[in-house]
Amino acid sequence: MEDKQLEKLTAFMKRYCKARGLTVYGCGGDRHGSLEWSAFYKDGSMNRTVAFFLTPEMETLGMSATYEVTVIAAVDTDTHFSQRYPVSTFRVSEDFLTKRTFFKQMRNDLNEALQRARGLGLADLTGTYVRPMGP
Repeated sequence: MEDKQLEKLTAFMKRYCKARGLTVYGCGGDRHGSLEWSAFYKDGSMNRTVAFFLTPEMETLGMSATYEVTVIAAVDTDTHFSQRYPVSTFRVSEDFLTKRTFFKQMRNDLNEALQRARGLGLADLTGTYVRPMGP
C-alpha cells in the first residue's frame, strides 16, 4: 500500500473521530499482520472502542492487491475486556481504498460499530487483563 493511501485513510479516521468526540489511538499501525485504525471514548469506567482493520490477501500476478476490511466494536475497563464484535467484513481491491464509495461504506460501518459499542455493558466484559506480579 502506498503512503498516500495510508495518509488518506488516516485523515478519514481522524475526521470521523473528531466529529464524534472519539480519541484516536491507532492510525495504520501493524497489528498481527493487519493495518489498524482505532479510537475510543471514555464512558464512566468503560472505554468504548471502534476500529477497522485492513488485512492484505494473497496477490495474484497482474492484479491489484486486495484487502479484507473488518470493522469492530469493543469495550473494556482497567481490569476487564470484551471480545471484539465484528460489525462488517468485506473485501476490496487496493485501488478502491481511497474512493468516495469506500469512505461512505466505512462511515456507515463505523457508525454501526459505535452504536454497538454503546450497547455493550458490564456483562460483556468476559476477559481479565493479566497484571505483572511484583513491585
